[in-house]
Amino acid sequence: MIVMKFGRSSVASATTIEWVARIVKSRLEDQPALVVSAMGKTTDRLVEMMQHAARGSAYSVWCLFEELCRFHFQEVKRLLGAGRDRRVGERIAPKFRELHGLLIYLEDGCILTPDLKDQILSFGEPLSSEIVAAAFERL
Repeated sequence: MIVMKFGRSSVASATTIEWVARIVKSRLEDQPALVVSAMGKTTDRLVEMMQHAARGSAYSVWCLFEELCRFHFQEVKRLLGAGRDRRVGERIAPKFRELHGLLIYLEDGCILTPDLKDQILSFGEPLSSEIVAAAFERL
């Protein structure tokens, strides 16, 4: 078994995710366990959204949230092609809905506790993992 870790620049876009999938596929005989970071600047965007939400800046949160959603769905479409992206979209959409709910909760005056901060910051990796998994299914 081999553990392969790919950081955010390695999973920054559809192009780099395809590269990761090819590398992992070339090592299948080693039974790879894969660890991936959040895509591109996802964690930075999550921090920004959290800060705006804690200040009650709903418009700023919404703009950043929409940008983050658009980026992920766009990269899924680039990776898989139109029509084949639906299944991955159905897997990541609930994650975005959950994130949105946490941001609204924070905007409504909830205190940004360390647990809530950790919960919000943890969304990038599962999103990336779903997209990388879809890349393997495609190859």
